[in-house]
Amino acid sequence: MTKQLFIQDSQNKRKLSNIVLCYHGCVLARADALIFREHVEDIKVQVVDLLQAGYRFVSPSEYDNWYEGAPGYGGPLAVIHLDDGLDSIIPICEWFIDRQLPFGIAVISSRNQKYNPQQGFLRWDTIERWVDCLAPYFVPYFIL
Repeated sequence: MTKQLFIQDSQNKRKLSNIVLCYHGCVLARADALIFREHVEDIKVQVVDLLQAGYRFVSPSEYDNWYEGAPGYGGPLAVIHLDDGLDSIIPICEWFIDRQLPFGIAVISSRNQKYNPQQGFLRWDTIERWVDCLAPYFVPYFIL
């Protein structure tokens, strides 16, 4: 994956582009991996490869600041975005938290509901625990 991240600049030197990693689901069994469900080890390898290539992981709001042209953001930057707030992302989120890697989750609040989420979606107490562990590095996004 990281081989495709290199582009040529005007002096014909290798230059890394800022990127967003977007994942929908995460599975523990390789046989369960599909187009929108990545195997947990594949995600770990992608993140480690980017770290070794010199990427700095930032929160979604920091990435947005860079995108809007705020000064002080030297690259290459990467952001992790987890879409839909599925409960299958718990193992990879715990891995991110253990390594203090910032990430954001788009939460479909109607699916998470007030107390008991629809099947396959995160519970609010899990999201709250992550906010407490990673603040200000974890950013939940809400979609009504």
